[in-house]
Amino acid sequence: MFINFMLLMVCFHTVNAESDTQIEIIRQIKHALNEHLEKNSNKFSEINKTNSFLQKNNINESSFVSYVNSVGNYYHEQGKLTDAIELYLKVISYYEQKGMNLSDDETKSLIQFYIPLGAANEELDLWTQAMGFYFKALALANGHQYDKYRARIYTNIGNVYFESKEINIAFKYYMKSLAINKTINNNNIELAYNYNNIAAIYSSRNQLNKTLDYALRAVQQLDANKNAYFYYSLQTNIGEVYLQKKDYAMSMTYLNNAMIHQQKFGYNSDLVLTYLEISNLFRKMGKSDSSFAYLRRASLLSSRLKNSNQEKEIQKLMADYYSSKSNYVKAYQALSKYILLNDSINEYNDNRKMSDMNKVYGVYKKSHDNELLVKDITLKKEKAEKKWIVTVVFAFSLSLITIIMIYRLRNLKQERQTQLLLGSNKEKSLEKENMYHAKMMDELNNVLDQRNRELTAYSLHVMKNNQMMDEIDEEIKHLMIVLSARDKKEYKNVIQNIQTKLQIHNSMNSYNEFKYYFEQVHPSFYKNLEERCPDLTIKEKRLCAFLRLGLSTKDIASITFTEVRSVESARNRLRKKLDIATEENLIEFLSQNFKV
Repeated sequence: MFINFMLLMVCFHTVNAESDTQIEIIRQIKHALNEHLEKNSNKFSEINKTNSFLQKNNINESSFVSYVNSVGNYYHEQGKLTDAIELYLKVISYYEQKGMNLSDDETKSLIQFYIPLGAANEELDLWTQAMGFYFKALALANGHQYDKYRARIYTNIGNVYFESKEINIAFKYYMKSLAINKTINNNNIELAYNYNNIAAIYSSRNQLNKTLDYALRAVQQLDANKNAYFYYSLQTNIGEVYLQKKDYAMSMTYLNNAMIHQQKFGYNSDLVLTYLEISNLFRKMGKSDSSFAYLRRASLLSSRLKNSNQEKEIQKLMADYYSSKSNYVKAYQALSKYILLNDSINEYNDNRKMSDMNKVYGVYKKSHDNELLVKDITLKKEKAEKKWIVTVVFAFSLSLITIIMIYRLRNLKQERQTQLLLGSNKEKSLEKENMYHAKMMDELNNVLDQRNRELTAYSLHVMKNNQMMDEIDEEIKHLMIVLSARDKKEYKNVIQNIQTKLQIHNSMNSYNEFKYYFEQVHPSFYKNLEERCPDLTIKEKRLCAFLRLGLSTKDIASITFTEVRSVESARNRLRKKLDIATEENLIEFLSQNFKV
C-alpha cells in the first residue's frame, strides 16, 4: 500500500547561457512536439512560450530549464516515456559536450535533467540505466555541495533499490535523504516523502509499530488542504496499519475519514483502495455482509474507471467471498473473470514492454549515432585546421627559400622538422582511430550481452508465469473438492477444460514467444545446431537454447512445466546425440560450438 514517491521536479534558477545552441534545441523540440500534438487532441500550454523564444531568438538558462522540464513532464503525463528519454538525452548531450567548462548554473541544470531522465528509465524497469543517470547527478551534486539535489537523488536511488527488493540498501539511502532535509530545513513535503518511504521499509519488514510511527510523522508534515491527495492517501495507509495491529476502532476512524474526503475531492483511484481496506476490516470483524457491500462499491467504481488491475484483484476477492458463502456458481464466474482479466493484462503489459524496449533501444542508438557524428565532425574540423596550418608553414618556408637564399639551409632544417611533426601527428591519428574501433567493438559486445540478459529475464518471467498458472490450477482443484456432488457433475467438464487450456497455453505460447526472441539475439544457433545434429527433436532444441542461456536444471524444469529428474534425463540423452564426452561441460560445449 505504501507508495515511494519519485521526485521529478526541481527548482529553477537564472543565468545567462549560450542561447544560440539552446534556441536550436528548442526549435527541434517544437518540431517533435508538433508531430505529437497533431496525432492527439491534447493541448500543451507551453507551445506559446516556444514561439515566443523563437521570435526573440534568445533564452536565459532558467527559462530553458523550465521549458525543457515542462515538455518532459508533459510527455511523462501522456505516458510517452520514450519521447521524454529522447528529449533529455538531446539536451544532456549539449551540456556534456562542454566537458569541464560548465558554470555553476549549468551544472545545476544538468542535474535537473539527469533526475527526470533516470525517473523515466526507472518507470520502464530499466534500472541499470536509471541508476547510471542518478549517480551522474549525485557526482555533480557532491562536487558542488548541492544538498537539496543530493537529498532528492538519494530518495530516487532508494526507490530503485526498494523496487528491486534490496530493502536494506534502500533504507540507507532513505535515511541519508532524511538527514540532509533535516539539516537544511527543507520544506515539509520533502520530509513527508522521507517519512512515508521509511514507513514503507518497516511495513515490508512487518514492523508495525515503527511503520505506524513514521506514517504518522509523514502525515503531520502535510496540510490537509494544500496537500490533500497525499494527506488522505496516507490516512488510508495508517488505517491499514491499525487493521494489521487489530485495532479495529482506530482503523475505521482513519479509513472512514479518508473515504469521505476522497469522495469529496474525486480521488477515485485511491477511493477504490480505501473501499477495499474497509471491506477487509469488516471481514476481519466477522461482518461479511458489510464487507461485501464495500467490495461491491470498489468493483463498481473500478469498472467505471476502467482500471483492469484493480478489477482483477476485486474479482479474486469476490470469488473468495462467494466460495465462503457456498455460492459456487458465482464463485466460478468471478474466478473466470479474474483469469480473463489477468491474461489480458499480462498480454498488454508484455506487448507494451516489448514496444517500449524497442523504442528506447532506438532512442539510445540514435543518441549514440549523434555522438559519433559530432565526434566525426570535430575530428574533420581538427584535420582541416591542421592541414591549413601545414599549408601556411610550407608556403612561408617556400617564400623564404625564394627570396632569401642565404637562409636556405635553415629553411631546409625547419622543413624536415615539420615533416617529422606531420609523421608524429599521423601516427597519433591512426592510434586514435584504432582505439575508436576497439571501443565500438566493446559497445557492440555490451549490446549483445544486454540482449542476452533481457532474454534470460524473459525466461525467468515465463517461470513466474508458470508458477502463477500452477496456483490457479491448485485453486481450481480446491474448488472441485468443495463442490457438491451435483455441482461437481455439472461443472466438472468445464473446469477440466480450463485446466487443459492453462497447460496448453503454458507449454506452447510461452515457448513460441521465447523462440522468436531467442533467434533475434542468436540468429544462427538453431541453424548450426540442426546442421551438427539434424535428428534432434523440438524439445531437445529448446533444451539446447535454455542451456545456451546458462539456465540451471531447476529453472528449466519450472519453465517447461516438468520435473527436475525429467530435465536431467533429457540432458543425458542430449549428450549422447551430440556425442559429448562425460567430462566435458554441456553448457560450454553449446556456447563454443554454436556461436552466432
